[in-house]
Amino acid sequence: MERILVTIDLRQTDEAQPIRPGSVSGSWDALYRAFQLAGRIQAHVFVLVVQEGQGTIDAAHAPLAQDAVHKRLSLMIEQARMNGTTVEYHIAYGPYERELIRFVREKRITHIIFGLPETAVSASALNMSLKRIRKAVSCNIEVVRHKTS
Repeated sequence: MERILVTIDLRQTDEAQPIRPGSVSGSWDALYRAFQLAGRIQAHVFVLVVQEGQGTIDAAHAPLAQDAVHKRLSLMIEQARMNGTTVEYHIAYGPYERELIRFVREKRITHIIFGLPETAVSASALNMSLKRIRKAVSCNIEVVRHKTS
């Protein structure tokens, strides 16, 4: 069974942050893509939220923060579960790339979906981050972009 990962880096909510995969604005498109793909191929979806702090907790055993990102995320996960998709939601605290790589190895992820931020980004910074991640993991990586009409 495919194991799909979508990450959200809560430190990338403003324009001042360096851009790397996992920015909040691009993660919504990645999450929609993951749920769509999981529905077609009966995959298991993992959502990893990386934020500042210490330790790692399983989000199922911790109350969700009341901010807009967690509210939107919990609604999307609830809808996906109602549609029959298996979704696990985790929160990690620490450096984004390190936590992502650790999670991929620990959970035996087979497919990562990243969403490009909706605002203009530095392509070189994004590519460098993707290259570092790609060298450290042995799974498929897909990058999706918001489709404008």
